[in-house]
Amino acid sequence: MRPWKLLLYYLLLLGVMVSWTNVAAAPPLPVRVAFLVAVVYPGLNDVRGLFVAALTCFWSIASLGYTYSFMPTMPHIYVIALTVGLWLFWDRHKEITSRLLGGENSLVFFFLIYVWLSDAYTESQLGYNAYTLLTMTMIVPFVPVINRRTVTYFSLSFMTITAVLSYYLILTRDIFTYGSTGFTPELDRIGWSDQNYLGLGVAMGASIAFTCLMHARLYRWYFLIYSIAVFGVSIPVLLMMGSRTALLCLVVSVLVQLMFSKAKKKWKAMLVMMGLGFLYYLYTNEYFELLANRAEAEDGTGSNRLLIWRKKYFAFVDSVTISDLIFGVGKDKGVGITPIIGKNNVGFHNDFLAFFVSYGIIGLLFFTALICRPLKKLKWHSPYRTAVIANSAFLIVACNTLEPFFMDMFPVYAFLFYTLLLTKVKDADA
Repeated sequence: MRPWKLLLYYLLLLGVMVSWTNVAAAPPLPVRVAFLVAVVYPGLNDVRGLFVAALTCFWSIASLGYTYSFMPTMPHIYVIALTVGLWLFWDRHKEITSRLLGGENSLVFFFLIYVWLSDAYTESQLGYNAYTLLTMTMIVPFVPVINRRTVTYFSLSFMTITAVLSYYLILTRDIFTYGSTGFTPELDRIGWSDQNYLGLGVAMGASIAFTCLMHARLYRWYFLIYSIAVFGVSIPVLLMMGSRTALLCLVVSVLVQLMFSKAKKKWKAMLVMMGLGFLYYLYTNEYFELLANRAEAEDGTGSNRLLIWRKKYFAFVDSVTISDLIFGVGKDKGVGITPIIGKNNVGFHNDFLAFFVSYGIIGLLFFTALICRPLKKLKWHSPYRTAVIANSAFLIVACNTLEPFFMDMFPVYAFLFYTLLLTKVKDADA
């Protein structure tokens, strides 16, 4: 299928997807399975990752969207779908097996095995993060060739996630609002779920849109216009959500790229001037009012994060055995280890702490190695060196203020997978 036909095909599927606005009931299961097949089938024979990019786009929109969707969201379904896909290509079983269990995928595979064994030993309910790790392992054989086309697929995927989520948020802003602080209840944060995690979904596509602008010479004019539009719409949406974590992740990613990118200084200067002009426009239209209000209401604990980290950490280390320190207490017991500021089962707001408490020192080492994997694999002469550093900085900031990996947020796993793919691109002009 020609590229423009593929684009029209997926735009049609997106149109069908956003047409379902029922928040009380999902479409019939046979319809959802048929939609899943329609999404993944065109990319099964594409060796450059179309299958995975399409899966990432539609699954992320479905999981982060405010309504039920034609696209299934349960990780179990994708494990089954990937198993079927691997079976269809079993004539290449040697290549598939080596990519599944060995090489650079071995870290994810052994981390998955450890999580499963730990949950079984501690009698914890098997969390979705195990299934998401399994999904991340199983998609590797579907991207045997990695070049600029692969990067384009994933760039479009993440930018489309941001575009559709922003459309949803703007469309439903009068329906899904939450008071921002107790000091000024008239200021509302838009969003139908936790604004920080939803904000990460928007910010990832915005970060990639900026990456595309920094590599402008590699793309056609209409792709750059789309990148500008996605980046432009993401900023007011993030401000309306009041997600300081998502904004911080995006700002860090942008600053890294401006500082270390090999793009021409004139192009960087022009992007900075355009950005400052746009921010001034938003400031004069009071988009920053909610953010300023949240900053003024801050009590110095980072929205109680410092308090949460301290209580969770000391509640764990003061009451556990050496075995618990090494292997953890399991996900279920880790999440509910202690009441925090009058509430039960408050999250960690830190992925590193969450994996340490739940899976011990071994789990923390596995997780840290996984997050740092792109930086370790990065070559100095890599054409996407700055993008890899920026994406890694984005994820590290997110993991220090939230727990997207521990809470099995698939779009973040996919973002890490995409960053790992960037380290393998040998020629930006390929």
